[in-house]
Amino acid sequence: TDSWADDPNVFVRIPNTFLVGGTNYTTTSLTGFHDFDTLRWMDIPDSLTAIPPTSVTGGQRGAFENCPILEQVNISKGVKDLGAHTFANCPKLTNILYDAKKADGSNWDDLVFTGAGNGKLRLTISENVEELPTYGIASTSSSRAKIDKLIWSNNNNCHSIGNSCFTYTDINKSQVITGYDENDDPIYSDENVFTLPEGIRTISDYAFAGSSCPLSKIHFPSTVTSISPNAFEKWTNLTEFNIPHGTLLEPGAFTGCSNISNIDTSESTRYDFQSGCLTIPEDDTLVLATKSYEGIPSGITILANNSFDALSSLTSIDLNGVTTVGQQTFRDCPNLISVAMTNNTVQSLGNQAFYNCINLSNVTLSTNISEIPAYAFYGTK
Repeated sequence: TDSWADDPNVFVRIPNTFLVGGTNYTTTSLTGFHDFDTLRWMDIPDSLTAIPPTSVTGGQRGAFENCPILEQVNISKGVKDLGAHTFANCPKLTNILYDAKKADGSNWDDLVFTGAGNGKLRLTISENVEELPTYGIASTSSSRAKIDKLIWSNNNNCHSIGNSCFTYTDINKSQVITGYDENDDPIYSDENVFTLPEGIRTISDYAFAGSSCPLSKIHFPSTVTSISPNAFEKWTNLTEFNIPHGTLLEPGAFTGCSNISNIDTSESTRYDFQSGCLTIPEDDTLVLATKSYEGIPSGITILANNSFDALSSLTSIDLNGVTTVGQQTFRDCPNLISVAMTNNTVQSLGNQAFYNCINLSNVTLSTNISEIPAYAFYGTK
């Protein structure tokens, strides 16, 4: 109503059912609150299944897009469809309870939270959530969502973080509720460690790519089985993470993370960390070279895709003993000057193997390489 415009603290509660002409109707869809200047709190009913965009002249607007003082919203467990830009450009958002189950067939459009929050947003993932969807909390590089705290329930049931779920979303902290004190106040995991909860099994492609996080350490739970390519691309503040028993780290999962110096493999039977390199000894494969790189470990014959990607400390390398160089293995190594292939052991180079190594000027190729693939040395001297 028009009277809302005069109230600086508008609270809107949408009922589960409403009576029209003697007939009861159930609220299943909600939209049309975009550009609501005085909306501060919104209570979404449990009956809701969809928050679609609003059709306007010339296109569509997110249901709550550009609500400048909107602070708190609960996304109820029945919500299966969220339209594009649902909470876009809501800078005052400080508290979201994410309760949606994300059942099979659910549809979340792109950029639901782009431009939301202002570094004060607290996003709580409830125990009802089973899957965080593709692009669910993603932003754009020019209009980033800003989350202060990403909070996970201690009874977590979420098993999957979808493709690009948090891409370009700034996250200051990720904490798990580990219990409750005598006053029933939550106890959180270490705020200085980016912690994901037990129960998470898969972290999909680009899940956290391009996210800005000030924390230097990630702790993965024992339940993680796979971390996909580019999952944590360009986390430049990251220096350390662990690999649990049974976890498969796919090549390129940490591409562009140029400051990693330590990887805890004490629980893993597959991986080893030696000479500053993450390796799979039984496969003779080097998966990731870090800032503490001291040389290719003995017995390594395969350099996995992106294994030296953006390693700024690398100035020269001898590939003696290596037979296979993967795709984009040395991409964006800005200070790499010389490459030797002593004893001609190298037999194959992947696409873009030395792509954009802007200072690479001295390369001695192996005579056993039969073909130089496209863009292998693109952007070099």
